[in-house]
Amino acid sequence: AAVPPPLLVWGDRLGAGEDASSEDPTMWALGGGGVLSDIFARVGSFSYRGCRTVSVESMLEINADGVVIDNAWLWHADHDDCDLKSDNCHSKHALVVNGKRVVAYGFLAGDNP
Repeated sequence: AAVPPPLLVWGDRLGAGEDASSEDPTMWALGGGGVLSDIFARVGSFSYRGCRTVSVESMLEINADGVVIDNAWLWHADHDDCDLKSDNCHSKHALVVNGKRVVAYGFLAGDNP
């Protein structure tokens, strides 16, 4: 099965003018530089979501120049309420940067297999 797109994309991923589709990220912000503050992303199984096993290409993808990331925690769940199904949930990357002058302060990417 194809790996779903990132959880959050900052910048133009699909190219200007393309329509959104079911393959779009959970959150998507178009435009140039800016500040992303207090970003918390977790890949894992959750009972309120039916204990599904999930995977993503990356948790956060930056496709712009001049971006500041302030306080980000991107992590793979090392525990859950689904009999440890999170052990089978994966992300290939915590962060992917396709831009220049991207800086991060207070950044943690943990437990990403």
